[in-house]
Amino acid sequence: MPDIIQLRAEVEIQAASDGAKTKRFSMVAYSGGLMSPAGWPNVVIDLGGANVGGDIPILAGHADDLDSIVGQGQATVQNNQLHVAGTIIDATSAGQKVVALARSGISLQASVGFTPDKRENLPAGSKVSVNGRTLTAGNQGLTIIRSGRLREVSLLPIGADPNTQVSIAATAAQSKETKIMPETIIIEPKTDSKKILARWKATKFNQQIVADQTENYLHAALAGEISFTDFEHQMVLAENRDLRLTANYADLPKAPAIHASTRDTQPQVIEASFCKTLGLREIEKHYKPEVLEAADRSGCPGVQELILRAAMANGYDAGRLRIDAGNIREVLRAAFQPGIQASGVSTIDVSSILSNTANKVLLDGFSSVEQTWRLISKIRPVKDFKDSTSHRLTDSLEYEELPPSGEIHHGTLGEETYTNRAKTHAKMLALTREAIINDDLGAFDTIRQRLGRGAALKLNKVFWTAFLDDAAFFTEARGNLLTGVLTDD
Repeated sequence: MPDIIQLRAEVEIQAASDGAKTKRFSMVAYSGGLMSPAGWPNVVIDLGGANVGGDIPILAGHADDLDSIVGQGQATVQNNQLHVAGTIIDATSAGQKVVALARSGISLQASVGFTPDKRENLPAGSKVSVNGRTLTAGNQGLTIIRSGRLREVSLLPIGADPNTQVSIAATAAQSKETKIMPETIIIEPKTDSKKILARWKATKFNQQIVADQTENYLHAALAGEISFTDFEHQMVLAENRDLRLTANYADLPKAPAIHASTRDTQPQVIEASFCKTLGLREIEKHYKPEVLEAADRSGCPGVQELILRAAMANGYDAGRLRIDAGNIREVLRAAFQPGIQASGVSTIDVSSILSNTANKVLLDGFSSVEQTWRLISKIRPVKDFKDSTSHRLTDSLEYEELPPSGEIHHGTLGEETYTNRAKTHAKMLALTREAIINDDLGAFDTIRQRLGRGAALKLNKVFWTAFLDDAAFFTEARGNLLTGVLTDD
């Protein structure tokens, strides 16, 4: 499976003139020089061997479905630089969204996908002539990509790195001159190497044999042969193997760590253990260190073990360490109806544990969907489902050149009002009797991947439907060049 290099560069979406409906863009995707991205050696692409012919698809966020097509373009090599230019369509919601964002003055970022074929590795100190210039390999050597193909260009929300920010001008005529930022190019490997390496380095193993085994998964993840999700799953399994081996190899019992009583934190320990089983990301943000430490000692349970732990904590005598058709009723009764024990009232409420866990994995799935709407909107609380009025301050406070008399003119302040109404959208999934007996963790994976993601998709659909219905808002009076709904030429 070949690596895909993603070149991030400046992009300009040009304003449509009067009567023109086609939106065009242009960019310098690669200047032909040396780049040193994280996760790669020093890299140069030999543009003489690059295949840049044919129509290049313009996508939203590197998605490979029809709804994510933004437009298409053509690439050319001019003066030892890679240029890409083309058009943005309004036949898809992705194309309409990009134009709407541009009209609102939102900055986007272009990411160009390039698949390398033939590579040449040079040792440190070597000199080579490529793309009309002479380059010297640094201490880490130099990799020259002698051949490859330009695959696609994607438009993305602006990243955290200020060097990758780009300005976009579409239909908003905010100034007579559009300032283009100096070219910035970033090469990225297909895999998130920083994230993978950080996860691997953060894990400390007691058994060297387990640590050696994880190196194979590390190399596979860095090469793009397995996804980060698969790598994370293998690391969790390795951590469990390491714990079991350490317990088996221990000749003498170790003195327990000094902690306060864990009785009050026992439900959190069970909950944290289950979240570890599900591979919840950034789990340390949800639980205290002592809870996570106790969860590590207790192991990572499945659905059955979670319910059995709660049932036994509530007084159930586990004659069998597995839930089946014969004991499921009494186990569930004990787990979901906490009783009174000799030591006092039980604090284990499995319904709360399942609810808290589901909420966390729901949020995990919700956060996996693009959140561009946050850049151009504000979240406001409401107390009921009645119409509520929001106010937005407007002004005319741009500085003016002083006349010879030195008179300073007054600015003006005003406000606009908007009417909103809260609505509720919902969907429900059940943890079935069969899923419990089968010890099916896929039920909770469905919550994260389907139910949580579905909530974000619905929010995006509702938001962008309202946002793109903008004929009454994006008017000439607000400095917009186009005032009607987008139509075909």
